[in-house]
Amino acid sequence: AARPPPRPPHGPHRRSTNRHLAATPSKPGMAMAATAPIRCDGKVTWMAFEPESYEHQLQEKTSAMRSLFGAVLAGVEVQVFPSMPAHFRQRARFAMCRFDGVLKFALFDKDAPRVAVDRFPVASREINELMPRLLAAVASSEALSTGLEACHFLGTQTGDMLVSLIYGEPMHSDWRAAAEAMRAELSLPALLGRAKGTRVVLDR
Repeated sequence: AARPPPRPPHGPHRRSTNRHLAATPSKPGMAMAATAPIRCDGKVTWMAFEPESYEHQLQEKTSAMRSLFGAVLAGVEVQVFPSMPAHFRQRARFAMCRFDGVLKFALFDKDAPRVAVDRFPVASREINELMPRLLAAVASSEALSTGLEACHFLGTQTGDMLVSLIYGEPMHSDWRAAAEAMRAELSLPALLGRAKGTRVVLDR
């Protein structure tokens, strides 16, 4: 029987850890190697992000809605509440891959983590500001980088942040000590490490 078409992605990291392990196997003790072709421009085929044209898009959508529901909304005053053109998302998920041996955040594109990114303007400013600092700290630590497959950010509008580091093999024996040091250095409200059958939570 014919297989159904794949569902479109709903975020920067479209597969769970176990599934992208199958798509791109990694060597023990190393983050995933990126699958060619590799791009480092942060552009993916499944997302059109054009904040500079937001006002035009909003006007077009408003006109379309007025045309579609005009008869129903006759005499009703309709208000439009614009969103922020960028940095509006409080959640972001990335694969962690080595591009030419360098650990980077990566986005899935065409079923593999092909696109390296240093920033993600869809995500909140707090997440973007944390990304390079977190990456530098993780990359410099054998205990934190060994077996690392994914990194998830979950923020709030009040400044809280949960960072989850997800591993494809048992976590390093020194993980907790290294994670506690990094959490203090980066002033992270909460940090979670997860591997199969293991979960370590460091919070207030």
